Order: sequence, then C-alpha cells, then structure tokens
Amino acid sequence: MTVAIHASRTPMYADCARREAAKMFRYEIEGAGFPLRWLPLSVGAAVGSGTHAGAAYSLTSKMKDGDLGSDGDAEGRAIAALSDALDGGVIWDATTKNLNTAQKQTLRQVRAYRVHVAPGLVPIAVEERLEAELNEGFKLTGRTDICEDEALHDTKTGVTRRANGAQYGSYALLRRSHGHKANRLIEDFIPRVSIKKPQPKPEAHSYPVEMAEQLAWATLNRIQADYTQFMETGDPNAFLPNPASMLCSDKYCPAWGTTFCRAHKGAR
Repeated sequence: MTVAIHASRTPMYADCARREAAKMFRYEIEGAGFPLRWLPLSVGAAVGSGTHAGAAYSLTSKMKDGDLGSDGDAEGRAIAALSDALDGGVIWDATTKNLNTAQKQTLRQVRAYRVHVAPGLVPIAVEERLEAELNEGFKLTGRTDICEDEALHDTKTGVTRRANGAQYGSYALLRRSHGHKANRLIEDFIPRVSIKKPQPKPEAHSYPVEMAEQLAWATLNRIQADYTQFMETGDPNAFLPNPASMLCSDKYCPAWGTTFCRAHKGAR
C-alpha cells in the first residue's frame, strides 16, 4: 500500500499533528482502535470551493479561447460548486450566517478574481493534479490552481490569511519532479467579509521558493516518520498534539474528545 500525502494538508500539520493526522489517516487510526468524529464542512471552505470553481472556469476558458468566458457561466459554476459543498451540512460562522450570504459572498469573490487577478495571468495549466514518489511506501499528491510558465498561483479565500509555505513548496517540488519550472510562488488571497462591507480587492503575496521547498521537505519527512511510528506502535503520541492551538475544539478537530486525543482542555 502506498500512503498519499496531500500537499494541501501540510501547512496545518505543524499547528497540531494529531488533528491533521485524524483527517489524513482516518482509516489507519480507526483501524488501530481509535474511532474518530465526523465534522461538517466549514462555510469558509464551501465559499472557497465556489470561488475556486468560478476562477478555474475563467482561466480554463482563457487558456483555450483567449478570454475569460461569460460572467454567467463563471457564476453558475461557482454557485453549483457551493451547493455541492454544502450538501453534507455546514458549520456557519459570524461572517457567513446563512445560505443567502454564502451565495452573495461567493459571487462577488468570483467577480473580484475575474476583474483583478485573471486578466494578468497567462495560464498553461489549470487545476493540474500531479503526484511523485517520496520514501518507500509514500507519495506526494497535489493539485495546483494555476500554472504559468515559471510561476505557480494558488487562490485562497477566508476571513483570515494564513501562512501556506509548506503547501506551495510541495507544489513546486511536484512541478519540478515532472520537468517543469517553478521559480515563483504567488498566493492570490480574496478576503471573505460581511456583505455589509465592500468586497476588498484580492491581494497577491509571494513566497520565497527555496524557503517553501525546504519547509515542505521538512514537513513531509515529519509526516512520514510520525505515520511510520504510529503504524509500528499504535501509540497516538506518535502524532504530537497541540492543545494550545486556536483550532483545538470539538468544532474543528475530529480527534477532540475521542480516545485518540486526551490532550485538550477539559479532557477526562
């Protein structure tokens, strides 16, 4: 069996390895006798999925036909993707309290992307999924949002911008392993704000490639070592918990309150 490590999981692993392991390796953890909780999707992730769908349509159209396609088609795909993401239930938050708000935020984020980001890109690949072997029994997988000739772009949305260097370094390593250049890493961040406020313009943030790749390697090596130790010992402590994490709660962690984790506040 080959264990797949997804690039998108790497940034949060340092915040709490046990929480992220519960998401990445549910089958193995439950097979070792530790039942985990199922959590609804956060509304932020659902709005992000909708925005990604609209952006992907726009750049795919540009790559094939030379233009961004119609506003209606981009928005239709965005709302369809949002609906699909909400199908299994959702955790609403203070910025997005209901479906109507989620739809409006998704649409205006797509519009912001099409006006301020997409016109300046020259895509050669959109939503490209790649994989590469790591150590024996492990592989790295990832799907880059937008590839230009020497640059990788990733679209992020949310109330708060986070550091995602390990993810982008993983993408760069994947691209290089397939014979492509990856000399620039850019995050296009679209803030999710109350619909009572104007939609802010997207922000372009560059990441140093060498730093991101080194961080990616360190994180990937740690994940592989922790997984191997857990499979050999069955000890949850193979995955270091972080009870001080802002996401250490029953709302965000499938391990919280289970036999797999007793490190959090209030555990008995």
